[in-house]
Amino acid sequence: MRRLLIGLLAGTAVLAFLASGGASAQDDEPVPSVDVLQVSGLFDDIIVAEIGDSIERSDEQGAQALVLQVNSRGAVVGDDVMAELLQLIVDAPLPIGVWVGPAGAARLYGTPAQILAVADVTGMAPGARIGFTGPPLELADATVDFGIAADSLRNGSLGLADARSLDVFKQRVSDEGIATIPNMLEALDGYEEDGVVLDTTTEVVTDDGTVQRDTIAVTRFSKLGLVEQVRRGYWRARPEQILAFLPLRRGEAE
Repeated sequence: MRRLLIGLLAGTAVLAFLASGGASAQDDEPVPSVDVLQVSGLFDDIIVAEIGDSIERSDEQGAQALVLQVNSRGAVVGDDVMAELLQLIVDAPLPIGVWVGPAGAARLYGTPAQILAVADVTGMAPGARIGFTGPPLELADATVDFGIAADSLRNGSLGLADARSLDVFKQRVSDEGIATIPNMLEALDGYEEDGVVLDTTTEVVTDDGTVQRDTIAVTRFSKLGLVEQVRRGYWRARPEQILAFLPLRRGEAE
């Protein structure tokens, strides 16, 4: 009887170990992640460098994709610097998304708006505007092309409805606008690059039978640190930088 009891206890322990091991293996599976870099203000040397660093960092840390959340009214760097940034996005080792947000007040004006033409997945929040792109920048092995929207964007701006009707965005969702970052992650879901398919959301059915999309990707947010923000404050205060931006400010539309 004693041996039988010991055998039963041992068997139970083995089953418990296997069960916990299976759970641990499942828990140890890598969770898909997406990085989000929040970019706000004029594109200057610091912002351009941070975007480049973020692309490299996201790739090294195994992110599925990098999303640039952008709210900018222009650039204070030359066209050559912006062209290098666009080429960097083209050559990025992971998919790059661009989301103009948050809703209501976000803008993407000037040459920075041309990143919408070279990113992999793009979208805009309701109430945001894009435009004043100027002539397309010349890249080494890519083309900045907004198709039928090129003329409208070059010297003017577009709201969401007009931008969608002119096929500005590379969206993968059918709703009117991408209101939030979770919506942007939904737009990324299923995008394929070099044989790798992004897995960011999943479809679930709630208790009342409603079908909805739930985010499964871990979202890692980042933005400029305090030191970089202080340095940017100095650059923005330089008179020549402000004067360079005035033509765009006079021409922009709310």
